Amino acid sequence: MAKIRDLSVYDGVNVDYSAYDGFVIRCFNGSVKDTLFETHKAGAKKAQKPWWAYMFFNFLYPVLPQIQVVINIIKSEKGNLPLAFDVEEWGGHHFPPRDTLLSYLQVLVVQYKLAFGENPQIYMNPATIHYLKPIPAWLLACIMWIAHWDVAVPDSEPWVWTFWQYKSYAGEDFNAFNGTDEEYQEYVSIILPNKVITTAGSLYIRKTPAGIIVGYVPYHTILGVIGEAYDTTGYKWWKVGDQSYVGSSWCEGIE
Repeated sequence: MAKIRDLSVYDGVNVDYSAYDGFVIRCFNGSVKDTLFETHKAGAKKAQKPWWAYMFFNFLYPVLPQIQVVINIIKSEKGNLPLAFDVEEWGGHHFPPRDTLLSYLQVLVVQYKLAFGENPQIYMNPATIHYLKPIPAWLLACIMWIAHWDVAVPDSEPWVWTFWQYKSYAGEDFNAFNGTDEEYQEYVSIILPNKVITTAGSLYIRKTPAGIIVGYVPYHTILGVIGEAYDTTGYKWWKVGDQSYVGSSWCEGIE
């Protein structure tokens, strides 16, 4: 079974990233960016492990500013899978009325879809799911990451869960994927665009990610993509030929 761990500032910096099959990393704590998001992201990438992000949703604060901050955090690199919204009660704070909470969640979902063109994930426990029933179609379209510890089968109805947080102890959360290890690897693989079109007035071609400039291409040049790589800052580069890389933020996928 794939061993997936979720991480935040509470996990500290002494994580053996090579020991896991993937990571879901907190990028936002309800008010500000998680201070170890970049550290954990870099660790996962260095270990060549799949990773994706989650945000803790603070229902006591305005919704729109939270998702706008999160989109800015992950817009240059969101990871292998869609962002997850962590929706839970905490510290004696209780959910607002059902319809109010649903209206907040709809803002999160709509804004994420506008930014990335895909449905997000939703992290909930069974009590939250039951509180929100009947679940509207737009929310059911989101990927379910169920939090249900120490049970043989998680209760995610009416969803079929995709990820299941099944155990938590000593600051270490374990998550399962609903499928075989082979299906998990296929699920988290990133599909590269076949081609990109450049959006800069002129764009440098580099020998390695962030390396020596070997040429340039003019605005709206179409390039075939044969791979991806990251520089030491975590920035993504498209490989467009043998020893030829272009910055991903100055390109748009066209196929």
